[in-house]
Amino acid sequence: MAGWYIALLVPTLVFKYMYLAAVSGNLRTQLTLLAAPGTNLPIWWVHVRDIVPADFLDVFCLLAGLWLAGRVALRIPLFILACASVLAIVLLGGAHVIAIREVGAPLTLDTVRITRDWIADHPTLIELRPRRLAWLVAGLAWAAIPALFTAACRRLERRLPRLSAAIAITSALVLAYSLVFGAAAAFASRGAVIRRGFWTSIVSAALSSDATNAISASSSSHSDLLARYEQIAFPLGKAAQSYLVDIPSPHRVPRHVVIFTLETAPLKYYPLVDDPELAAFHAMSSHAVVSSEHYASAPTTNLAIYSLLTGTYPPPGSPSLRAGFKTDGLGDVLSEHGYETSFIESYDVRWNGPQDERLLHDLGFATIRDAIQMAGRRQAEWDAYRIALETRSFDAALEQVVTASRRGRKAFVCVETNLGHFDWLRPSGGDGASAAARIAYTVKTLDTLFDRFLRGLAKNGLADDVLIVVTGDHGLRFKMEFESVSEEMTYGNLVFNVPFLVYCPALFPSQVRLPFPTTHVDIAPTVLDFLGIPREGRLYLGSNMLDRRLADRIVFLPSASFTGLYPADGFRWKDRLYSLHRIVDRVTIRDAHVEAVSLAAGPDLPLSEPEAKRIVWAAKAVFEDTASYFRRRVRQAPDASAFRQ
Repeated sequence: MAGWYIALLVPTLVFKYMYLAAVSGNLRTQLTLLAAPGTNLPIWWVHVRDIVPADFLDVFCLLAGLWLAGRVALRIPLFILACASVLAIVLLGGAHVIAIREVGAPLTLDTVRITRDWIADHPTLIELRPRRLAWLVAGLAWAAIPALFTAACRRLERRLPRLSAAIAITSALVLAYSLVFGAAAAFASRGAVIRRGFWTSIVSAALSSDATNAISASSSSHSDLLARYEQIAFPLGKAAQSYLVDIPSPHRVPRHVVIFTLETAPLKYYPLVDDPELAAFHAMSSHAVVSSEHYASAPTTNLAIYSLLTGTYPPPGSPSLRAGFKTDGLGDVLSEHGYETSFIESYDVRWNGPQDERLLHDLGFATIRDAIQMAGRRQAEWDAYRIALETRSFDAALEQVVTASRRGRKAFVCVETNLGHFDWLRPSGGDGASAAARIAYTVKTLDTLFDRFLRGLAKNGLADDVLIVVTGDHGLRFKMEFESVSEEMTYGNLVFNVPFLVYCPALFPSQVRLPFPTTHVDIAPTVLDFLGIPREGRLYLGSNMLDRRLADRIVFLPSASFTGLYPADGFRWKDRLYSLHRIVDRVTIRDAHVEAVSLAAGPDLPLSEPEAKRIVWAAKAVFEDTASYFRRRVRQAPDASAFRQ
């Protein structure tokens, strides 16, 4: 039994420290946060008191459960039970550590499903390479530890008769340490994941769900939700309304609307507005509202799409949204005003299952198209095929606009591009190009596609009758993406800060640069205002981007609110980025334009740590209740079904 316990405990502790190192950035810095302020507690005591005892208890409970189920109930031979369970634990823990290293969180059912679908399209991801084979062999070898330990103890016992007593005493001490320190650490702080056992964290991640429950969520009204949100988002209160630019009412009329989301587009690597070599983007920015401080609302595509279309933050819970709601999003509102609505996916809208198509239907799109349906399956080199798919999507968007115009109607088209996905696009003959050069090539390719799209509009006499939004869905997310550009995997601008412009030559004779932070939830209300469509009686958490009051508003940057994503929730207020780290239940603060992290402990800071925590949790409650409000409004009209082309 002792050998079995050791064989389970050692990999558990290895997994635990790999987990903490992957999600904490600087593990030593995070550990110092656990020591009481003003004391000289040694770091080793933090390990003994706070980090490892819960894992000792986890393994003890795991061992007891396996023994009762396998040995007592099923009567499996102890040797087979011990070795098989150790191998299973090593494989399961290893899978979770891979997920932790790549996305910052353990596996969930959603991430398993997404991974399965992604591997089905990219089977080379699971090739058995030498390093992977070595780890597999090591796991198999470690599974034999219980048998080897037992055999070694029996040999030593023949030479040292008192060894069994020493093992019994040691086991009793370990058990006492597990029960006393383990229970104290595990239950001392509900929020500090660092004090939980590794397997407790895994089970918690697998079973937990913050998804909105229409029964348990509060039944707040439209006005109550807005009042609660504004109380949180405007800590200093709302000033009198004032705009950067006054657009005369006669100019605010319905136009064709096209929204392009650029896949995985951190602003640092997508300088659309400020790079003169990007001719199309640079020309568009001369007649646009632009921002270098625009933020995605969540680090996943479907959550970001939800926000920019609905003007609200996505509901906490699963990163894969579920259908069954009715919002005041652009699709529904513009449909009410005679627009033909269509969504174009530059890959396969069903690659992640049928739920995405149902989600788009709920967001008000009458027509749903994808590039693979239009262009067919791959018949060329992979990167050339990706460019061909993207080209087909841009052409389809132009087709939707031109066709609607010929029918005397306006078009609303949302194009979800795919070209920016990792592995980055390779220039022709540029196999040795750096990641930064490959991303630059991707941006240049997109610039060419936008030039083609604008020329198509002009050819059909629609150059001045269009409003085009271009933004990134999110920034970098996975470890391999950060490593490819030699960036540290940190929660901040590289994850959320994305390019943004609203091009409308009929409204903006010159560039309007926003001097304050904005977010995806501002896009829908801004578009409606630019079109002269009233927003009264509708629920939006965002505002017109030209409203000067946004300088005093909080922009939320949630991640940990979505099970399986990076374990930090943050927000930007003025020039500070606040991040609540779930691992240590502490807040860090940094200058919004500097990546260096400092601890939120100074009296001169605008918001204290308790205030920052309160804002994060209060905002999460509002976002849950907003989603519940939309779900209660679901009304399925008999003629509301979407169709695919």
